Amino acid sequence: MYESPVNAMLGWDNELYVVRDDIPGREMDREATEALIAELASSTERTAELPTRQVKAAARADNLAELAIETHLAAGSSSFAGSSWERATNVGVAATNISYKLVPPGGTFSFNELLGPISTDMGFVSGTIISGDWTTTDIGGGVCQVSTTVFRAAARAGFQFSEWHAHTWRLGFYEIDGSPPGFDAAIYQPNGPGQMTLDLSWTNTLDSWLLLMLVVDGSTVSAHLYGKDPGWEVTFGDVWVSDPIKPGKPVERVNNELPRGERKWVSGEAPGYQVVLPRTVTAADGTVISEGSFVSDYLPQPEVWEIGPK
Repeated sequence: MYESPVNAMLGWDNELYVVRDDIPGREMDREATEALIAELASSTERTAELPTRQVKAAARADNLAELAIETHLAAGSSSFAGSSWERATNVGVAATNISYKLVPPGGTFSFNELLGPISTDMGFVSGTIISGDWTTTDIGGGVCQVSTTVFRAAARAGFQFSEWHAHTWRLGFYEIDGSPPGFDAAIYQPNGPGQMTLDLSWTNTLDSWLLLMLVVDGSTVSAHLYGKDPGWEVTFGDVWVSDPIKPGKPVERVNNELPRGERKWVSGEAPGYQVVLPRTVTAADGTVISEGSFVSDYLPQPEVWEIGPK
């Protein structure tokens, strides 16, 4: 038998503090079990309670110093002003569900894994999402506002991403706070077979644990990363934006809830762009750790109409 321990939930307020105590786990005590089996074999008793021992959590209230979380590393923020009630609700739920998360040295930060399922059981509601090259209604519309915010913090901290995805389209609400285009991150959790998972992930290469905290203040969500300062300098170059890519002809999709032959305008057209956002990460001794760009190939959006069944 094995019951996994649960790490303490930790927060930061000028120093590391405990939000919720760790919970020890339990595992079979193999040596005691072997001894018990030998004892039972020479007796008339054939049943006994399985010997177990406690398994300590890796991050506990009594070993905070060992985690080496010493300072604020970087922050990212984004505005969701003007969002619908559903979208704003999902931003708040996602921020709550992924906050106070810890990643050990050498561990992988996976947005989807740390967030948990995007479901009504987790507090999410239906909202507009991008599915392929269409907009549709699904559980969790607005979660990408939070993945974008976390991405901005991690990019400013200097982490190298093992998985990152731009959105299908260039979305203006990720730029209303003055952020450059191309500074967003899409995630997606499949609803059925054949659908692709989109995640935001990186490896914690620090000599410390990594702590993520989210704050929602009005219509702004902020992500904060804490750990041991590696002494990196992170610089972003000027963003490059291509000439607009013209959308194709208007497209139609059938909506069986519309009367036969009726047409309903859904959205206008918008050009596509390729956007290149350079970033350089330099070590304290001047060595360039990483020099590259986040490249976003935003598709053009044709005008969209819904039509009733023929």
